[in-house]
Amino acid sequence: METDQEGDRSYRSLLEYHCPEARYRTLQTLYFAGPMASGRLTGRSGYPSAWRAVQPASVSASIMAAVCSRP
Repeated sequence: METDQEGDRSYRSLLEYHCPEARYRTLQTLYFAGPMASGRLTGRSGYPSAWRAVQPASVSASIMAAVCSRP
């Protein structure tokens, strides 16, 4: 991954899924100077985003299917 304008090469996000309504939101994102969430922590956002609909055939749809199938 290329370095972005802020000098970040990777990020790790914590997402919340609402299975009955097939939607999700980001709770927190951490930004790192190195690849694969390594190196120096360069920033964070810690506020919940707005809820977004899960789009069919997306990465979020695959994650939701796995998460929402658990008892």
